[in-house]
Amino acid sequence: KQERAAKFIADGTSRDDAFAQLLQVRATPVGPQPSSEAIVDGVSRHEIRRSGGYNILRAIRCAMTENYDDSFEGDLHKAIAKKLGSIQAEFPMASGRHILVPLRVADLTEGEFVERNQLAQRYLRAAGMGTGMPETAPIIGLQQLEPVDLLRNVAMCAALGARVYPNLTGQVTVAVKVDAPKVQRVGENPAAPATQTAPKWEFKQSNPKAYIGDVPIPIQVIATASIDAQADAMKDLLIDSFLAMEFDAIYGSGTNNSPLGIYPDTETQELSMGAAMLSWKKWQKMVGMVANFNIPGQGIAGMTTPPVATELAATLKDAAVQGYIWDGIYDDGRIGGYRAVSTNQMSQKHVTDSRAVSAAGTQHGLIAGSFGWLNFMLWGALVLKIDDVTLFTSGQVRVMSQMLGDVLNRRPKAFVVAKGIAVA
Repeated sequence: KQERAAKFIADGTSRDDAFAQLLQVRATPVGPQPSSEAIVDGVSRHEIRRSGGYNILRAIRCAMTENYDDSFEGDLHKAIAKKLGSIQAEFPMASGRHILVPLRVADLTEGEFVERNQLAQRYLRAAGMGTGMPETAPIIGLQQLEPVDLLRNVAMCAALGARVYPNLTGQVTVAVKVDAPKVQRVGENPAAPATQTAPKWEFKQSNPKAYIGDVPIPIQVIATASIDAQADAMKDLLIDSFLAMEFDAIYGSGTNNSPLGIYPDTETQELSMGAAMLSWKKWQKMVGMVANFNIPGQGIAGMTTPPVATELAATLKDAAVQGYIWDGIYDDGRIGGYRAVSTNQMSQKHVTDSRAVSAAGTQHGLIAGSFGWLNFMLWGALVLKIDDVTLFTSGQVRVMSQMLGDVLNRRPKAFVVAKGIAVA
């Protein structure tokens, strides 16, 4: 449309002639066109709506019968297998009774994502992971959710701005600029020219790590496929895989093919709380440490444990400053205008005044930083492998899941971790 309007202006076309040409275009019949909504090999968004969306229990039944021809989930399985090529090389578990579950069902417009986001919140509350609604609350439109949408709503790192990259293949290299070139002012007829400076880059590698689940599901649940059963299966098979990735984003050791988390990363900044609760002054100091590396203020957020959040909600900022340090509900509030969340992903077992975590630890974790520098990397699809023999006499089906993912922190200096937070 913009190109046509620019041509009208350039040609000096009158308004009446322009309208006439546009009406002629609108009236011209066209033949069948390839769908711009195609996801993979002809599976379109229209088919998603017609099928009622992706259903994880229907996918399990599809794998049990090894019938991939009569369902939307089976169509997607075949499309993913065709797109990925050699499934056996990419996913060793993809043999026998299995199904490939897409991590990205469709690209969404902004309005559709808002709608999906609202549905996700309803799902979380109904599954007992949100606030304000009982566990028995109705689930409206649960089938419309995608795995990636669930990741964005369940993983607090993603909710705070971490980027999610689905459908990756092979090793991924990410370029990070660590130093920018400098522009210099020179006088008239300078004795020496400006010094040449070049940007400095670091190249970080991201490789797939395996996240494995092994969940027994009663055969009655698979047979009935009720909404509540669908929510429970989504939590056990999808959400828990994503939460394992988020835990690695925070505490991953970086050894034995584990991602390197924010706390263990020696490049991450730190501030000691001195075995006390976070104070208003120390929070501001943590923000200043992040900002010192040219991190925009609107991207800074905080993450801690629920006990720390509720303690801060009852702690005055300062004798000379009105209000409490934590403003809002415990799992989604504000500290000094910055968004702050609490989650049990943050450990309450930190060793005294240390980044380390142990079973005997008693102190809590807290992070201030710009979570947009975290990348959640997802490869291919979630593989579900079905074993309906081992637990047959117990009336259960064993569903094993394999997801390939990684977490990459592109700028560790954008985070400050607190050491030695003690809750009274």
